[in-house]
Amino acid sequence: MVKNHSLCLKVDFEKRSKNPERVFKAMTRLIESIEEIQDKLTFSLSVDIRTELLLEEIKTGSLLTWLSAETTYPENKPEIKIDKNNNKKINNYLQRGIEKIVDFTSRRDKINSIKEINDLQDDLYNMASDTDIKNIPAYSKIAEKDIMEFLLKTNEASKTLSKDDEIFFIFDNGAKKYNKEFSITKESIEELLIQSQKEDLEFLELKIKKPDYIGDSKWEFMYDDKIIDVKVDDHNWLKKFRNQEFALRPGDSLLALVMVKKFYNHNSELIKTTYRLDEVRKIIRQPSPLKNMELNLNNEQERY
Repeated sequence: MVKNHSLCLKVDFEKRSKNPERVFKAMTRLIESIEEIQDKLTFSLSVDIRTELLLEEIKTGSLLTWLSAETTYPENKPEIKIDKNNNKKINNYLQRGIEKIVDFTSRRDKINSIKEINDLQDDLYNMASDTDIKNIPAYSKIAEKDIMEFLLKTNEASKTLSKDDEIFFIFDNGAKKYNKEFSITKESIEELLIQSQKEDLEFLELKIKKPDYIGDSKWEFMYDDKIIDVKVDDHNWLKKFRNQEFALRPGDSLLALVMVKKFYNHNSELIKTTYRLDEVRKIIRQPSPLKNMELNLNNEQERY
């Protein structure tokens, strides 16, 4: 019997099978994905509500993990109705929302169009509205990307298991078996989300983090305080580099002409950015530690 306002995650596994760590890895990833989607479901209520996932109990045999949500929200806020049943409404909404998403995967092996996600968005929005915890019914939709991130992480959890293992989500109205035939990848998410793109040829200063010495892999650079992957298409420059006509040292940067391609969804929100280096114009050398020491010594000597 499922405890009140609880969700039970169950992994059925083949007894005395090899690689037992797969079961615990899958359970850990499932719990992490539930935590994240619960935060997104709560956010759609558009009020300052905090939910915290609590581990209630673990049982062996099959691996069962009981989880419950502890909900807190600000009292005496004008946008929230005064109702002693608010916690019950919110927790019920969280459970029904997760159940709706699990049902979504049970009816298909893949997502064929973004409309399928939009329909799921609408269903979750209606559930949020049905909580009726606000004086003014202003709720928000969960982002398409957030829904698909949950689907991806749940799917990745299932991929750690063997073919005979099964995952169940147990709600207070019964158990839902996870469809292990359902497939979603990071690449398929991007394909579903991207609706437009924009290209610009820009001069960028890229600090070298990880070059590719022999193959056709992308290089890693630091740019705008983050690591980016860049396809280097300046073949003449690459040939000279690999023939050791010049060397690159740690901390060196490239001033280069780069094709920057940005991809957007239907709301003009940036989904991803790709970089293609077309021409290296200059190597910007990092001063060597020895040179820095000499400069520091000279500066010290000038003081006396």
